Amino acid sequence: MVSHAKICFVALFLTMIVSAADEASGGRSVAWVDPSKGMDFYGFISKANARDIEKFLGRNDEITLSDELKDLASEVDKSLAIVVLGYTYCPDMIIVAPFIESVRMVNPDMITVRFYVRSDDYAGFLKKQTGMDRTPAIFLAKQDGRLLEGRFYSKFPQTVQELIDSSDTKEESDSHIADHRAGIYDDDVQSDLAEFLRLGIPELERLR
Repeated sequence: MVSHAKICFVALFLTMIVSAADEASGGRSVAWVDPSKGMDFYGFISKANARDIEKFLGRNDEITLSDELKDLASEVDKSLAIVVLGYTYCPDMIIVAPFIESVRMVNPDMITVRFYVRSDDYAGFLKKQTGMDRTPAIFLAKQDGRLLEGRFYSKFPQTVQELIDSSDTKEESDSHIADHRAGIYDDDVQSDLAEFLRLGIPELERLR
């Protein structure tokens, strides 16, 4: 029979382990992604059909990275990974993915990008990490796969999401989405990505 004192000791010990884990991660919980399952930009778009590959490559050629994103990327001095989850045929992925690849190209020695093709297996992960089941979703991670929780970019920039939310009709909402997918809100996409990196990189560095 296990004594009450022994049960109390085990409970206290487990509490100390959890507290130590929280302290070691800078007060944030830790999730993991499998680095071996991620692909680079060109590996990811190779999974798309020929028409969408052409869209990805055309978009990649036409965008210009903002000075703010260039500066943030060039200042990264500790290795990190940008994790991108989404469908290869998604028009919102076609909009944002080339910006992420351009960020990597500014500082390829320090920044890795890992793309993951969305599947039903990721539904629970997305819900837990973002509170939503939608993609593209972008996260920061250590190179070993430890994910920074609580910081992400999801589908639309905030400006577009607010326009969608305030639309009176589906037609009005669809019009804002179409404008986004035409690149009209690219400045907002880059601004939100910059904020995501500016706030997330120091938090990732504190994740030990």
